[in-house]
Amino acid sequence: MTVPEGLEGSLPETAGRDLLDAVVIRTACGDDEPWNAVVGELRRPWGPSSDGPAAGVLVVDAPAWSEATADEVLAAVGGDAYLDVVFLADRHTMESPAHALPALTTIREDEDHLDPVHHRELVESPEPREFRAAPAAVYAVHVHVALGNTGFAELAAAASAEPDRVLRRPRARQPGTAALIRPVHRPAGAAPALPAPVRQPREVVRGKRSSAAPGRAATSATRRTRP
Repeated sequence: MTVPEGLEGSLPETAGRDLLDAVVIRTACGDDEPWNAVVGELRRPWGPSSDGPAAGVLVVDAPAWSEATADEVLAAVGGDAYLDVVFLADRHTMESPAHALPALTTIREDEDHLDPVHHRELVESPEPREFRAAPAAVYAVHVHVALGNTGFAELAAAASAEPDRVLRRPRARQPGTAALIRPVHRPAGAAPALPAPVRQPREVVRGKRSSAAPGRAATSATRRTRP
């Protein structure tokens, strides 16, 4: 799958992100009122306390992404070896009361190399590619998948079990792993306490795209392929 015209060089917008920052791409442009509401929900304080730190979300708002399809977005971000899930703010997101965003997995099985006998179940019933998540759940979904706390397919199954098929409270597979992503509260000016992630400034990425960044090597030889 090739990167569509106009979406070349999209990786620099996410290249400097903290690896625990979720990536949300706006594909429905025009009405800023619902969009601002979505951004506000995405950046609400994360965790059990209402005065906790804002969720780590990198919002990409650039004209080149307008009306981009899921396949086009996956083709454009597929070179980022450290991005396992990407979220879209599409037309349905803007128009629905829940403002649910599609969560897309960037990893897929390379079916060309699957044995049709030994991998029959996977070939006939491929893992889910996407589901919808409420804005307040986006950060948790991203971090659970990034840390391996919960598989994308498990989160998709949890979403499908909801009456409106929208995931609102993602949970880790193993008790205790949620502690890995619990926000760390510390006095202003204090040095970060490891293993708290070092966070980059949150900002909305807008405007013209820059040239493509050098590619990054895959983290594992057994990593599944990307579109």
